[in-house]
Amino acid sequence: MVDKDGRRIFDKKYLSPNGEVPKIFPFTKFNIQNIQGDFEMDPVGNPILEKLPDGSYVDREGKRVNSRGYYCDEIGNVIDKKGKIMFIREILE
Repeated sequence: MVDKDGRRIFDKKYLSPNGEVPKIFPFTKFNIQNIQGDFEMDPVGNPILEKLPDGSYVDREGKRVNSRGYYCDEIGNVIDKKGKIMFIREILE
């Protein structure tokens, strides 16, 4: 995808599976509360999460989250409360 001046904004491979642009760009609207799990923060500002034996994390409600406390699916895509993919794993790496 390019902007009005022909500069590349991001590669097509970063479109979500349903063809939407990644929500990290300034022209997209999004509420962080929709992707953030239920957890407390430590004094440094890191989420306090439970780490499972398989290395994955869950919030206080037992929902899968990544190490930053955002809901995620089994392959690491960030999802919203309804399970819709918001950010594919590759754009976050």
